[in-house]
Amino acid sequence: SMLDEQVTLVQSFPDFVTEMQTKLADADSYHVGVITSDAYPFNQPGCTLDGALVSQTGGAGASNAVCAPFASGKRWMDETEPNLNAKFSCAGQVGTSGSGDEHPMYAMQLAVGPGLNGIGACNEGFLRKDALLMVTFIATNPDEDSKGTPAQWAQAVIDAKQGDDKSVV
Repeated sequence: SMLDEQVTLVQSFPDFVTEMQTKLADADSYHVGVITSDAYPFNQPGCTLDGALVSQTGGAGASNAVCAPFASGKRWMDETEPNLNAKFSCAGQVGTSGSGDEHPMYAMQLAVGPGLNGIGACNEGFLRKDALLMVTFIATNPDEDSKGTPAQWAQAVIDAKQGDDKSVV
């Protein structure tokens, strides 16, 4: 259902990245990552799980590319990325071959949870204790498949930041 929307979405990425870079111009550093609303079989082997940061894409409507390596040397982009627009557009164009069982809030909880952020895990190094965490959702349908409530989802993100609700947007 996202094919037409993905074309428009990808066209808006340069403006999104430019605005993000402008707003974060005074930040010492930042990390940028993309996840999907379900397990993503086209991702790097071993990281096709719900909540794993996207480093390569595949399937209908996708960039069908290996987007990494990123300048960070990890599975996420940062302020040292020479062409953040291109890398973000590559990772963000995940296509339309995903499952109809979308559960973005569940995937988001896993993305910031300890299981994917531990040593050797798919998102290792992405989440930092001393940094602001901003989560942005882009979706066409409401989340009807993630377990829990909006309050519980918000609490999961706050918990990922050791309970510091001032470090979450």
